[in-house]
Amino acid sequence: MWYNGARRHLRAPRGARLRFGAMSLLIVQNIAKSYGAQEVLRSVSVTLAPGEKVALVGRNGSGKSTLLRLVAGSEAPDSGALSLLPGTHVGHLAQEPDLSGGETLLDAVSAAVPRLIDLERRLADLEARLESRPHGGDPLYAEYAETHEEYAQRGGPAYAGRVKATLAGLGFRESDFGLPVSALSGGQRTRAGLAMLLLQEPDLLLLDEPTNHLDLPAVEWLEGYLGRTRSAVFVVSHDRYFLDRVVSRVLELEDGRSYVYPGNYTAYARQREERLIQLQKRWERDLQQVAKLEDFIRRYKEGQRAAQAKSREKALARIQLERPNLNRPDLRLSLTAGLRSGDEVLRAERLSKAFGEKILFTDLQVVVQRGERVGIVGPNGSGKTTFMRVLMRQVPPDGGSFAFGHNVEPGYFSQDLSGASPRNTLLEEILDAGAATIEDARGLLARFLFFGDDVFKGVGDLSGGETNRLALARLLLSRANLLLLDEPTNHLDIAARDHLEEALLAFDGTILFASHDRYLLDRVATRILEIADGGARLYDGTYAHYRRRKEREALLAEQSRSRAERAAPPPALAPVVKPRAGARPQDLRRAVKVIEERIAAAEERIAELSALLTDAGSYADPERVRRATAEYEAINASLPQMVEEWERLAEAAEAISAR
Repeated sequence: MWYNGARRHLRAPRGARLRFGAMSLLIVQNIAKSYGAQEVLRSVSVTLAPGEKVALVGRNGSGKSTLLRLVAGSEAPDSGALSLLPGTHVGHLAQEPDLSGGETLLDAVSAAVPRLIDLERRLADLEARLESRPHGGDPLYAEYAETHEEYAQRGGPAYAGRVKATLAGLGFRESDFGLPVSALSGGQRTRAGLAMLLLQEPDLLLLDEPTNHLDLPAVEWLEGYLGRTRSAVFVVSHDRYFLDRVVSRVLELEDGRSYVYPGNYTAYARQREERLIQLQKRWERDLQQVAKLEDFIRRYKEGQRAAQAKSREKALARIQLERPNLNRPDLRLSLTAGLRSGDEVLRAERLSKAFGEKILFTDLQVVVQRGERVGIVGPNGSGKTTFMRVLMRQVPPDGGSFAFGHNVEPGYFSQDLSGASPRNTLLEEILDAGAATIEDARGLLARFLFFGDDVFKGVGDLSGGETNRLALARLLLSRANLLLLDEPTNHLDIAARDHLEEALLAFDGTILFASHDRYLLDRVATRILEIADGGARLYDGTYAHYRRRKEREALLAEQSRSRAERAAPPPALAPVVKPRAGARPQDLRRAVKVIEERIAAAEERIAELSALLTDAGSYADPERVRRATAEYEAINASLPQMVEEWERLAEAAEAISAR
């Protein structure tokens, strides 16, 4: 479930002693956790500094989510010590947030910061009471001023804008804001829970697969947010590109132990490989040393050199041989095309498809040559999967045409494992897909990490990762020379993704694949097909080239929009209203009305600036962000002064009226 809350301190088990460094927000020392006979964690240690971003990686089942639950306080370690600085506010986004009720999405997310809601209600109540109490010197004016000052300091005037900007950044449309929470899908609930968590700005964010259910624009928005937030972040993710852009340290869990690496994911992968090579060399040296000692002891155990042999026995006892686990069962994937296709593999001309009033794409045109690897990108719901299904003749196009070239044999990997029978066992499914014998089927399934009795599991009972591995096994049997892949890395851990990438790079056919996995896109794609906003556009080159092209286009568009803003100075702050001595009541009331309007205008402008500053796209123009930040801070600083002046004028007006 989704959890967040404030805790002053997590107690360490009895006998454990912790010392906080000057910059430690979290300290974990040698913690262990088991569930029955299953030991998940046995010796895990890590520290986090305030504001530090750390990735938590490891194979599926290595204990990553368990460690996050221990830090969140929803579970306790069996041994070891775990503690937070007193007063630390921890926010935990689990993989399945718990959101329910009849309130709307906007109301539910807006309630993420209860103190602001309380202050808003208090201000509305005070305003209503002050309207009916025109007597001068009323203490309610002072209370109103204090409440408004706290509301402004907590970012209250900009909060409504922040809520909407956060929801929009995470992929919600404005038409979604009024949806009841009970009607949200699982993915929408996860995004709503993430929005609530970010709005609270906790000291420590615990994020378990936060990019699940996010399309690329939303993932990039989240990257920008995490890059700016002052919160420390402890994140589990299989999105390697995301980790490269967000974290500065990596904690790996392996066999219940922890290993810390400085740098982002790419740096971790390189250092991990170097560490494993060194471990293997040390293992080989230790084996040689043990063999020499054993030989000396055997030869001189008795006789004049017995004392030396005894000394060698002590040296041998001190050597702790622990073989590095370099031969773990890994996904073994080798994709081979059957027939060689013609040079032109696919030609699509002016394809269009819509469902009701929802236009997915129009005038889609693409020619794919043999050996090309085309990555398909676009927001969720833009039509990527539908395009694949059109090519597989599962869905008819509304207009246009397409044709495969000579000897083209397409093979389709779908997110829902279409074509498989949920009543089949894995063994039956692979036999039906073309395996010649039971032995061949078992051998193939073992390559995809299905061992022993695993082959008798029902297809309908598989987890997401198991379903993907089965779909890949079926694809291997197809001998297709054109692979159509729809999100092939979903539910796969990082090791499996690496092996899939290597197989795709070695494939001697042609590939079209839709994916949100930018690391996969960056390594594999040779061209990018973007489907978005009812249109489609083909970009030559890698995903990195595509991103640079899109960034240049966005920068030019933003520069064009901001020319007018640069030509005009930012709006000046409203001057303090100072009525002349001996002013009449109506003059004072007019002055009160003027300053009320200026306060409202300032709050509205703060909301606009806050929305701009929470939009990752704004950061393509650093100068615009700098000016917006300066204006935001200036107006926010002036609000208490304006509220104080409003209180003084209102009291003066009512004092004169009461004479």
